[in-house]
Amino acid sequence: MVKFAITQIGEVLERLHHSEIDFRITSVWPNVGFDMGGDSIGTARTEIGSNISAIRETVNQIAFEAAKKYDESDFAKWYKEFPDSENNTAS
Repeated sequence: MVKFAITQIGEVLERLHHSEIDFRITSVWPNVGFDMGGDSIGTARTEIGSNISAIRETVNQIAFEAAKKYDESDFAKWYKEFPDSENNTAS
């Protein structure tokens, strides 16, 4: 799984959007974490360590699931270029 830096989260979300991949992130209060999901990528919960790290882990999970589910999408092609992608055959 690619571990994006917090500075890359905006780009990841934008690329998901441009590939028309549906997802959602929901804050679960108090101090529980973030839920992620979508009709096609499943659901998961990231426990809060800090808000920033929890959001980062949630987006990393969304990106991983989206790249698996939509392996022919522009997003998946971009995702697979990262050396730590499990789908990258160049690594």
